[in-house]
Amino acid sequence: MRTSSWSSRRTPRAHRNDIWFSPRPLLPEHQIAFVHPGLEAEFSPQVDDVAARFGLPMPDLTAHTLGRHGAALIAVSRLLGTALRGQGVRPDALAGHSIGEWTAMITAGMCDDAELAEVIAATDLDAIQVPDLVFATVGAPAERIEPLLTGDITLSHDNAPNQCVVCGPADQVRALLDHLLADRVFGQVLPFRSGFHTPRLRPYLDPFRRAVDRMALKPPAVPVWSATAMAPFPATTRCATCTSGTCWSRCGSGG
Repeated sequence: MRTSSWSSRRTPRAHRNDIWFSPRPLLPEHQIAFVHPGLEAEFSPQVDDVAARFGLPMPDLTAHTLGRHGAALIAVSRLLGTALRGQGVRPDALAGHSIGEWTAMITAGMCDDAELAEVIAATDLDAIQVPDLVFATVGAPAERIEPLLTGDITLSHDNAPNQCVVCGPADQVRALLDHLLADRVFGQVLPFRSGFHTPRLRPYLDPFRRAVDRMALKPPAVPVWSATAMAPFPATTRCATCTSGTCWSRCGSGG
């Protein structure tokens, strides 16, 4: 892409392939946020050169099960964050999508590294299970789609004014997409399965809660934004919306 020609015009541009350019910082006072990713269908990070360049240990990238995929993703995000900090690039705020919010909480110092390592070592990463549900992205506002949701389909993400994501059994989601297509609303099934970000995940959360209960959570050293509360995590380990359990499993967007 000829980004140099964009910068010479000194006008913001939004390219159709999700390439964005602005000649001015989008945040005041040049603040920086580290935003950590969630799980994707494909996971093949190329970080061996980063680890070698900065003398950091290479993380275990084994990702043949959901649990190992999640642990590897957190490790890669922490590696890249450590490398950036080593170059003097430090975040003013942290956030993340799904398990990426857990990464943000970890890198903000909300748990002790030694305790976290013990919990991960004691967890059977190959035994973690989630519902066999599919996601589909829909090109329409959430408020238009929610009245059409029947059966076991739920709205999982309100992404943008004209895009949302639904989750449910494959046959029900497919029937919904066919109904929407007849009304010229386009949708697409996404290439991964789980019940993340829906009430259908609740029966599967006990292993995560038990793991978190073994750690002493601390206030974040850097503000961490909760996708659930749509505000920074509180300065204590419990907040007004967390009448039971911990903020890790309630305010955190992982479930």
